[in-house]
Amino acid sequence: MRATKERRYDLYDNEECIGTYTVKELAAIFKRSTTTIRIYISDETVLDERYRIEAAMTDKQLREWDKLRIAVLRAHSRDKPGK
Repeated sequence: MRATKERRYDLYDNEECIGTYTVKELAAIFKRSTTTIRIYISDETVLDERYRIEAAMTDKQLREWDKLRIAVLRAHSRDKPGK
C-alpha cells in the first residue's frame, strides 16, 4: 500500500508566513475541529482577524516555479545593456 502525503497549508499572520501545517495541526493550534479548519480554508476565512490559511505548494509546483523564476531572471539579465 502506497503512503500518501497529507496536504499542507501555509499559515499567515497578517502577510507573514509563519509556518506550514496539516489540517490536524491547524485544528490543534486554533483549538477548532478539523472540519471547521477545512471550512475556513475553503471559504478563505481570516481567523481571529489576523490569520489566513492557504494551500502550500507541492514539491512539483515548487520545482516548476523555480524553473520559471530562473528563466525570467536569465531573460532579464540578457536584456540589460552591456551584456
